[in-house]
Amino acid sequence: MSSLIPIGRFAQLAGFTVRALRHYESQGLLLPASVDRESGYRYYRAEQLPDALRVRLLRALEMPLPEVVEVMRAPDSAASLEKVRAHRARVAARVADVEKLLERLDEWLDGAPQELEPPTSAFDDAPASTAREPHRVNESVARAFLGLFGPADEP
Repeated sequence: MSSLIPIGRFAQLAGFTVRALRHYESQGLLLPASVDRESGYRYYRAEQLPDALRVRLLRALEMPLPEVVEVMRAPDSAASLEKVRAHRARVAARVADVEKLLERLDEWLDGAPQELEPPTSAFDDAPASTAREPHRVNESVARAFLGLFGPADEP
């Protein structure tokens, strides 16, 4: 058993908890290479580490676990790579949305709020053309907003 890595050490190397590894095993993902019949203790092989790191990456990017399981059944297949590309596009769109929101926040902090725009989300079903149209703000709402959050140049 010298070539086997105990579950605690493997979890540490992969950046998981032991509990997460056991959960992944229950989902058919990251199965141990060996399980001690008497103690139930799990062991992994070093060759399993690249797959574990892929799982960690996908989960860190918030890919749903059922999709991760599907992808990891055949990680280099065309279908799996397409799922990863689609998820990457969703994450990139969310990052772009957050960057726009941070720009608005910076404008607010700099005391120069700009025209209000509705937040967009990569998961909205709205057509792209309506998502890019500027939001028309009711003047009384805009005055109230500026009264609450407007430029901080007044004492």
